[in-house]
Amino acid sequence: MMVEDIAVDRTKNGRLSLNFFYKMKLHKKGLMLKFLATVILTLIIFLPACAVVSKVLKVSSQSKESFTKFVDVLNKFAATGEQGEIKSELLILDEGTAAVYYEPEVSRMEIVTAGKTYSFNRPSNCELDQNCICLLREIEKQNTLLKPKRMLCYHLENPLVMSDCTPVGHEDLVVCSSGFFIARDVEDFKGYRRTSINLIKEGETVFLSK
Repeated sequence: MMVEDIAVDRTKNGRLSLNFFYKMKLHKKGLMLKFLATVILTLIIFLPACAVVSKVLKVSSQSKESFTKFVDVLNKFAATGEQGEIKSELLILDEGTAAVYYEPEVSRMEIVTAGKTYSFNRPSNCELDQNCICLLREIEKQNTLLKPKRMLCYHLENPLVMSDCTPVGHEDLVVCSSGFFIARDVEDFKGYRRTSINLIKEGETVFLSK
């Protein structure tokens, strides 16, 4: 409170009146309510934002971990699996994400469906003479090229073959050349967050089916 208000609230003998203390109490109560309102408003805005960020980070981390595990399973199955053995593995993908396999000696993997052609360029960190599989994220379309902003690639010792390149739930036939892809919400290809992949070993090749 201001000094002049305190002077007014003094009694004749110079002591502070009860009215002064009452006003001080109201003033403090007002400040406390204002502080609490600010805190509550901050929590209302901040907590949902934190939840969204946490969910996004969790989803992205889960997709990356799933892909890394998928590659480990592929390599181990190719090395130690019995001929004709069948194994199933779950692959988790975020929206706008694709797992793309590139055969050796090719610069791009091409997709044809319903009169449309798409392609994924081979990433620079995929050696040209090796089998390579990549997790491509934040994919954008530039003409017929599907271009990722982020990627994670691994080289494979053994070749892979997808029995049917058509994504699960896609109505039109999809034909792939120089590799294959498994996508979720990339252009016309919707797909699912969780896809079960069957692995079959024949010779040195691992065949995949959905």
